[in-house]
Amino acid sequence: MIQVMVMSYDKLNDSDILAINGTSAALHISDIPFAGPIGAVRVGRIDGEIIVNPTIEQQIDSDVNCVMAGTSDAIVMVEAGSFEVSEDTRRGLLIGELSLVFGKIEKEVFRGLILDEGKRSDGRGLRDVRPITIRMSPLARPHGSSLFTRVLVKRSQTVVLAAVKLAHGALASRAVQAILPEQEDFPYTIRVVSDITESNGSSSMASICGASLALMSAGVPITSPVAGIAMGLISEESTGRTAILTDILGLEDHLGDMDFKVGGTRHGITALQMDIKIKGLQLSLVGDALAQANDARMHVLEQMDKVISQPSEEISPYAPRIMTIQVSKDRVRDVIGPGGKVIRGIVEETVRM
Repeated sequence: MIQVMVMSYDKLNDSDILAINGTSAALHISDIPFAGPIGAVRVGRIDGEIIVNPTIEQQIDSDVNCVMAGTSDAIVMVEAGSFEVSEDTRRGLLIGELSLVFGKIEKEVFRGLILDEGKRSDGRGLRDVRPITIRMSPLARPHGSSLFTRVLVKRSQTVVLAAVKLAHGALASRAVQAILPEQEDFPYTIRVVSDITESNGSSSMASICGASLALMSAGVPITSPVAGIAMGLISEESTGRTAILTDILGLEDHLGDMDFKVGGTRHGITALQMDIKIKGLQLSLVGDALAQANDARMHVLEQMDKVISQPSEEISPYAPRIMTIQVSKDRVRDVIGPGGKVIRGIVEETVRM
Protein backbone atom coordinates (compact mmCIF):
# COMPACT_ATOMS: atom_id res chain seq x y z
CA MET A 1 0.00 0.00 0.00
CA ILE A 2 1.21 3.50 -0.87
CA GLN A 3 0.03 6.28 1.41
CA VAL A 4 0.34 9.92 0.41
CA MET A 5 -0.19 12.59 3.03
CA VAL A 6 -0.40 16.36 2.62
CA MET A 7 1.94 17.77 5.26
CA SER A 8 1.59 21.41 4.27
CA TYR A 9 -0.88 23.30 2.06
CA ASP A 10 -0.65 26.87 0.70
CA LYS A 11 -4.27 26.99 -0.59
CA LEU A 12 -2.95 28.13 -3.96
CA ASN A 13 -1.89 24.89 -5.65
CA ASP A 14 -3.54 21.48 -5.98
CA SER A 15 -1.69 18.66 -4.25
CA ASP A 16 -2.62 15.88 -6.72
CA ILE A 17 0.30 16.51 -9.12
CA LEU A 18 2.77 16.47 -6.23
CA ALA A 19 1.12 13.27 -4.98
CA ILE A 20 1.74 11.50 -8.29
CA ASN A 21 5.35 12.66 -8.48
CA GLY A 22 5.97 11.84 -4.82
CA THR A 23 4.53 8.35 -5.26
CA SER A 24 6.73 7.79 -8.28
CA ALA A 25 9.82 8.88 -6.34
CA ALA A 26 8.94 6.59 -3.42
CA LEU A 27 8.48 3.58 -5.70
CA HIS A 28 11.66 4.36 -7.60
CA ILE A 29 13.86 4.20 -4.49
CA SER A 30 12.07 1.16 -3.06
CA ASP A 31 12.60 -2.54 -3.84
CA ILE A 32 9.16 -2.78 -5.45
CA PRO A 33 9.34 -3.67 -9.17
CA PHE A 34 8.54 -0.44 -11.00
CA ALA A 35 8.92 0.51 -14.68
CA GLY A 36 9.28 4.19 -13.82
CA PRO A 37 10.00 6.78 -12.78
CA ILE A 38 7.09 8.82 -14.08
CA GLY A 39 6.36 12.51 -13.92
CA ALA A 40 3.02 14.33 -13.93
CA VAL A 41 1.96 17.80 -14.97
CA ARG A 42 -1.30 19.75 -15.20
CA VAL A 43 -1.92 21.90 -18.26
CA GLY A 44 -4.48 24.68 -18.51
CA ARG A 45 -5.33 27.34 -21.07
CA ILE A 46 -6.40 30.92 -20.40
CA ASP A 47 -7.23 33.24 -23.31
CA GLY A 48 -5.44 30.89 -25.69
CA GLU A 49 -2.23 30.81 -23.64
CA ILE A 50 -1.00 27.46 -22.29
CA ILE A 51 -0.39 27.45 -18.52
CA VAL A 52 1.75 24.73 -16.93
CA ASN A 53 0.59 23.69 -13.45
CA PRO A 54 -2.02 26.47 -13.10
CA THR A 55 -3.01 27.56 -9.60
CA ILE A 56 -6.48 26.79 -8.24
CA GLU A 57 -7.58 30.31 -9.11
CA GLN A 58 -6.22 30.01 -12.67
CA GLN A 59 -8.05 26.70 -13.12
CA ILE A 60 -11.36 28.55 -12.65
CA ASP A 61 -10.58 30.74 -15.68
CA SER A 62 -9.06 27.92 -17.73
CA ASP A 63 -11.10 26.28 -20.50
CA VAL A 64 -8.87 23.18 -20.37
CA ASN A 65 -7.88 21.07 -17.38
CA CYS A 66 -5.55 18.31 -18.51
CA VAL A 67 -3.44 16.10 -16.26
CA MET A 68 -0.82 14.04 -18.06
CA ALA A 69 1.69 11.55 -16.66
CA GLY A 70 4.41 9.58 -18.36
CA THR A 71 7.94 8.28 -18.45
CA SER A 72 10.77 9.87 -20.40
CA ASP A 73 9.71 7.78 -23.40
CA ALA A 74 5.91 7.55 -23.34
CA ILE A 75 2.62 8.79 -21.92
CA VAL A 76 0.99 6.49 -19.36
CA MET A 77 -2.08 8.50 -18.31
CA VAL A 78 -4.15 11.43 -19.54
CA GLU A 79 -7.19 12.89 -17.83
CA ALA A 80 -8.82 16.03 -19.17
CA GLY A 81 -11.90 18.18 -19.04
CA SER A 82 -12.70 21.21 -21.18
CA PHE A 83 -15.38 23.69 -22.17
CA GLU A 84 -16.13 22.81 -25.78
CA VAL A 85 -12.56 23.01 -26.98
CA SER A 86 -12.43 23.56 -30.76
CA GLU A 87 -12.03 20.72 -33.22
CA ASP A 88 -8.66 22.15 -34.28
CA THR A 89 -7.33 21.87 -30.73
CA ARG A 90 -8.70 18.35 -30.35
CA ARG A 91 -7.25 17.39 -33.73
CA GLY A 92 -3.87 18.72 -32.61
CA LEU A 93 -3.99 16.52 -29.52
CA LEU A 94 -5.00 13.53 -31.66
CA ILE A 95 -2.15 14.12 -34.12
CA GLY A 96 0.27 14.26 -31.22
CA GLU A 97 -1.10 10.95 -29.92
CA LEU A 98 -0.91 9.32 -33.35
CA SER A 99 2.66 10.55 -33.81
CA LEU A 100 3.64 8.93 -30.52
CA VAL A 101 2.01 5.61 -31.48
CA PHE A 102 3.45 5.71 -35.00
CA GLY A 103 6.94 6.33 -33.67
CA LYS A 104 6.71 3.28 -31.41
CA ILE A 105 5.33 1.04 -34.17
CA GLU A 106 7.90 2.36 -36.66
CA LYS A 107 10.78 1.36 -34.38
CA GLU A 108 9.35 -2.13 -33.75
CA VAL A 109 8.71 -2.81 -37.45
CA PHE A 110 12.07 -1.35 -38.52
CA ARG A 111 14.05 -3.48 -36.07
CA GLY A 112 11.90 -6.58 -36.68
CA LEU A 113 12.45 -6.51 -40.45
CA ILE A 114 16.22 -6.35 -39.97
CA LEU A 115 16.44 -9.10 -37.36
CA ASP A 116 13.77 -11.41 -38.83
CA GLU A 117 14.21 -10.94 -42.58
CA GLY A 118 17.50 -9.11 -43.03
CA LYS A 119 15.70 -6.26 -44.82
CA ARG A 120 16.61 -2.60 -44.45
CA SER A 121 14.36 0.41 -44.96
CA ASP A 122 15.89 1.24 -48.37
CA GLY A 123 15.97 -2.36 -49.62
CA ARG A 124 19.70 -2.97 -49.16
CA GLY A 125 21.26 -6.02 -47.57
CA LEU A 126 22.98 -5.67 -44.21
CA ARG A 127 26.45 -5.38 -45.79
CA ASP A 128 25.56 -3.28 -48.84
CA VAL A 129 27.10 0.15 -49.43
CA ARG A 130 24.99 2.75 -51.22
CA PRO A 131 25.91 3.60 -54.85
CA ILE A 132 28.74 6.12 -55.09
CA THR A 133 29.35 8.81 -57.70
CA ILE A 134 32.47 10.98 -57.80
CA ARG A 135 33.22 14.14 -59.76
CA MET A 136 36.74 15.49 -59.75
CA SER A 137 37.69 19.19 -59.97
CA PRO A 138 34.15 20.57 -60.42
CA LEU A 139 35.42 24.03 -59.36
CA ALA A 140 38.10 25.88 -61.30
CA ARG A 141 39.63 28.36 -58.86
CA PRO A 142 40.22 26.30 -55.68
CA HIS A 143 43.58 24.52 -55.73
CA GLY A 144 41.75 21.18 -55.65
CA SER A 145 38.11 20.08 -55.43
CA SER A 146 35.79 17.07 -55.57
CA LEU A 147 32.12 16.18 -55.29
CA PHE A 148 31.54 12.89 -53.45
CA THR A 149 27.98 11.54 -53.48
CA ARG A 150 26.74 8.43 -51.69
CA VAL A 151 22.98 8.26 -52.33
CA LEU A 152 21.31 10.94 -50.15
CA VAL A 153 24.69 12.11 -48.81
CA LYS A 154 26.47 14.76 -50.86
CA ARG A 155 29.68 16.55 -49.92
CA SER A 156 31.57 19.21 -51.83
CA GLN A 157 35.25 19.50 -50.88
CA THR A 158 37.73 22.23 -51.72
CA VAL A 159 41.44 22.39 -50.93
CA VAL A 160 43.46 25.57 -50.51
CA LEU A 161 47.25 25.52 -50.26
CA ALA A 162 48.70 28.35 -48.19
CA ALA A 163 51.81 29.44 -46.36
CA VAL A 164 50.09 30.16 -43.01
CA LYS A 165 48.81 27.89 -40.28
CA LEU A 166 45.04 27.25 -40.17
CA ALA A 167 42.73 25.40 -37.78
CA HIS A 168 41.21 21.97 -38.49
CA GLY A 169 38.25 19.85 -37.46
CA ALA A 170 37.94 16.68 -35.38
CA LEU A 171 37.10 13.12 -36.51
CA ALA A 172 37.41 13.61 -40.27
CA SER A 173 40.56 15.66 -39.72
CA ARG A 174 42.16 12.89 -37.64
CA ALA A 175 41.36 10.36 -40.35
CA VAL A 176 42.99 12.47 -43.06
CA GLN A 177 45.99 13.76 -41.07
CA ALA A 178 47.54 10.31 -41.02
CA ILE A 179 48.05 10.32 -44.80
CA LEU A 180 49.40 13.85 -45.20
CA PRO A 181 53.02 14.31 -46.36
CA GLU A 182 55.81 15.51 -44.10
CA GLN A 183 56.46 19.26 -43.96
CA GLU A 184 59.87 18.77 -45.57
CA ASP A 185 58.29 17.05 -48.58
CA PHE A 186 55.37 19.45 -49.02
CA PRO A 187 55.92 22.80 -47.26
CA TYR A 188 52.34 24.06 -47.57
CA THR A 189 49.62 24.58 -45.02
CA ILE A 190 46.59 22.63 -46.28
CA ARG A 191 43.05 23.83 -45.72
CA VAL A 192 40.20 21.46 -46.63
CA VAL A 193 36.63 22.83 -46.58
CA SER A 194 33.77 20.31 -46.69
CA ASP A 195 30.27 21.61 -47.42
CA ILE A 196 27.17 19.46 -46.85
CA THR A 197 24.73 19.82 -49.74
CA GLU A 198 22.65 16.74 -48.89
CA SER A 199 22.65 14.42 -45.89
CA ASN A 200 21.07 11.11 -44.87
CA GLY A 201 23.52 9.24 -42.70
CA SER A 202 27.07 10.02 -41.72
CA SER A 203 28.26 13.13 -43.56
CA SER A 204 31.61 13.04 -41.73
CA MET A 205 32.51 9.75 -43.43
CA ALA A 206 31.69 11.28 -46.81
CA SER A 207 33.92 14.20 -45.81
CA ILE A 208 36.85 11.81 -45.34
CA CYS A 209 36.34 10.34 -48.81
CA GLY A 210 35.83 13.73 -50.43
CA ALA A 211 38.83 15.26 -48.67
CA SER A 212 41.07 12.45 -49.91
CA LEU A 213 39.85 13.00 -53.47
CA ALA A 214 40.23 16.78 -53.28
CA LEU A 215 43.76 16.47 -51.87
CA MET A 216 44.77 14.27 -54.79
CA SER A 217 43.10 16.72 -57.17
CA ALA A 218 45.21 19.51 -55.63
CA GLY A 219 48.41 17.54 -56.16
CA VAL A 220 49.07 16.97 -52.45
CA PRO A 221 51.33 13.88 -52.26
CA ILE A 222 49.26 11.93 -49.73
CA THR A 223 50.72 8.58 -48.73
CA SER A 224 47.52 6.64 -49.46
CA PRO A 225 43.85 7.34 -50.25
CA VAL A 226 41.59 7.28 -47.19
CA ALA A 227 37.87 6.52 -46.89
CA GLY A 228 35.26 6.32 -44.14
CA ILE A 229 32.17 4.26 -43.41
CA ALA A 230 29.53 4.35 -40.66
CA MET A 231 28.35 1.07 -39.13
CA GLY A 232 25.15 0.43 -37.19
CA LEU A 233 23.68 -2.25 -34.94
CA ILE A 234 20.24 -3.68 -34.25
CA SER A 235 20.09 -5.90 -31.15
CA GLU A 236 17.40 -7.74 -29.23
CA GLU A 237 18.26 -8.23 -25.57
CA SER A 238 15.62 -10.91 -24.91
CA THR A 239 16.90 -13.28 -27.62
CA GLY A 240 20.49 -12.10 -28.03
CA ARG A 241 20.00 -11.58 -31.75
CA THR A 242 22.13 -8.91 -33.43
CA ALA A 243 22.53 -7.48 -36.92
CA ILE A 244 25.43 -5.24 -37.96
CA LEU A 245 24.54 -2.69 -40.64
CA THR A 246 26.94 -1.22 -43.20
CA ASP A 247 26.71 2.42 -44.34
CA ILE A 248 23.76 3.39 -42.15
CA LEU A 249 21.03 5.85 -43.08
CA GLY A 250 19.83 8.58 -40.75
CA LEU A 251 16.79 6.44 -39.87
CA GLU A 252 19.03 3.50 -38.98
CA ASP A 253 21.14 5.77 -36.79
CA HIS A 254 18.04 7.14 -35.06
CA LEU A 255 16.26 3.82 -34.46
CA GLY A 256 19.33 1.62 -34.11
CA ASP A 257 21.65 0.89 -31.20
CA MET A 258 25.05 2.00 -32.51
CA ASP A 259 26.81 4.57 -34.65
CA PHE A 260 30.34 3.31 -35.29
CA LYS A 261 32.38 5.51 -37.64
CA VAL A 262 35.60 4.04 -39.05
CA GLY A 263 38.07 5.83 -41.31
CA GLY A 264 41.19 4.37 -42.82
CA THR A 265 43.31 3.35 -45.79
CA ARG A 266 43.95 -0.04 -47.37
CA HIS A 267 46.65 -0.56 -44.77
CA GLY A 268 44.78 0.23 -41.58
CA ILE A 269 42.47 2.44 -39.52
CA THR A 270 43.31 6.13 -39.10
CA ALA A 271 40.33 7.25 -36.96
CA LEU A 272 37.23 5.81 -35.33
CA GLN A 273 34.39 6.89 -33.07
CA MET A 274 31.60 4.84 -31.51
CA ASP A 275 28.35 5.86 -29.81
CA ILE A 276 25.92 3.27 -28.46
CA LYS A 277 22.44 3.42 -26.95
CA ILE A 278 22.59 0.09 -25.11
CA LYS A 279 24.45 -0.91 -21.94
CA GLY A 280 27.53 -2.18 -23.71
CA LEU A 281 29.00 -4.36 -26.46
CA GLN A 282 30.87 -7.64 -26.33
CA LEU A 283 34.40 -7.37 -27.71
CA SER A 284 33.56 -10.05 -30.28
CA LEU A 285 30.77 -7.86 -31.65
CA VAL A 286 33.13 -4.88 -31.89
CA GLY A 287 35.54 -7.10 -33.82
CA ASP A 288 32.79 -8.21 -36.20
CA ALA A 289 31.79 -4.58 -36.79
CA LEU A 290 35.40 -3.61 -37.56
CA ALA A 291 35.77 -6.53 -39.98
CA GLN A 292 32.55 -5.60 -41.77
CA ALA A 293 33.65 -1.95 -41.87
CA ASN A 294 36.96 -3.03 -43.43
CA ASP A 295 35.13 -4.82 -46.27
CA ALA A 296 33.00 -1.73 -46.90
CA ARG A 297 36.02 0.59 -46.78
CA MET A 298 37.82 -1.50 -49.40
CA HIS A 299 34.73 -1.22 -51.63
CA VAL A 300 34.63 2.57 -51.28
CA LEU A 301 38.36 2.85 -52.00
CA GLU A 302 37.89 0.78 -55.16
CA GLN A 303 35.20 3.21 -56.34
CA MET A 304 37.51 6.15 -55.60
CA ASP A 305 40.40 4.50 -57.46
CA LYS A 306 38.28 4.30 -60.62
CA VAL A 307 38.25 8.11 -60.71
CA ILE A 308 41.67 9.01 -59.29
CA SER A 309 44.20 6.67 -57.68
CA GLN A 310 47.29 8.90 -57.45
CA PRO A 311 47.81 12.59 -56.60
CA SER A 312 48.07 14.94 -59.56
CA GLU A 313 51.69 15.47 -60.65
CA GLU A 314 51.34 19.27 -60.65
CA ILE A 315 49.65 21.56 -58.15
CA SER A 316 47.02 24.07 -59.32
CA PRO A 317 48.30 27.04 -61.34
CA TYR A 318 46.39 29.23 -58.87
CA ALA A 319 48.29 27.88 -55.85
CA PRO A 320 51.32 29.76 -54.47
CA ARG A 321 54.72 28.34 -55.34
CA ILE A 322 57.20 27.52 -52.61
CA MET A 323 60.81 26.89 -53.60
CA THR A 324 63.75 26.15 -51.33
CA ILE A 325 67.25 27.23 -52.31
CA GLN A 326 70.33 26.20 -50.35
CA VAL A 327 72.80 29.08 -49.92
CA SER A 328 76.39 28.23 -49.08
CA LYS A 329 77.76 29.79 -45.93
CA ASP A 330 80.28 31.94 -47.76
CA ARG A 331 77.50 33.54 -49.85
CA VAL A 332 75.05 34.34 -47.03
CA ARG A 333 76.45 37.88 -46.74
CA ASP A 334 75.64 38.44 -50.42
CA VAL A 335 72.00 37.44 -49.86
CA ILE A 336 71.66 39.78 -46.88
CA GLY A 337 73.47 42.66 -48.54
CA PRO A 338 74.86 45.79 -46.92
CA GLY A 339 72.56 46.78 -44.07
CA GLY A 340 70.10 44.05 -45.17
CA LYS A 341 69.35 45.86 -48.45
CA VAL A 342 69.30 42.75 -50.66
CA ILE A 343 67.12 40.58 -48.41
CA ARG A 344 64.65 43.44 -47.85
CA GLY A 345 64.38 43.84 -51.60
CA ILE A 346 63.67 40.12 -52.01
CA VAL A 347 60.92 40.29 -49.37
CA GLU A 348 59.29 43.34 -50.95
CA GLU A 349 59.40 41.82 -54.43
CA THR A 350 57.92 38.46 -53.38
CA VAL A 351 55.15 40.13 -51.34
CA ARG A 352 54.07 42.04 -54.48
CA MET A 353 53.93 38.74 -56.35
